[in-house]
Amino acid sequence: MKTKKITTTLFVGLFLACLSAQEGLDAQKMAEYQSREMAKELKLNDAQQGRIEAINLKYAKKMFAIREADGGMFGKMGEIKALKKAKHTDLEAVLTPYQMEKYREELEPKFRRYFRKQMGP
Repeated sequence: MKTKKITTTLFVGLFLACLSAQEGLDAQKMAEYQSREMAKELKLNDAQQGRIEAINLKYAKKMFAIREADGGMFGKMGEIKALKKAKHTDLEAVLTPYQMEKYREELEPKFRRYFRKQMGP
């Protein structure tokens, strides 16, 4: 459990650092990337695709708002963790249990690697 908390904290830190480091990245582009990857990897149907796009945009906007808010990273961790939990709840309402498991096990790590790569050396 402790390892999971540390991993979540590191992911959030990398995510925010990447958002700051990459020029031109905005909530819309972030949501489009996530939606495109989810559609491909999870084989979303048309109804799921539309709902997933809305969910990703909603949470990307919220994440960018948190990033832009005053205060340090440490102070934002609770808010970010709650945001991730809420997004998972919304995703669970759209995805099948198999798709949700694949999202957690494969896509979240893929997103982490993508953002790490965007940061550069």
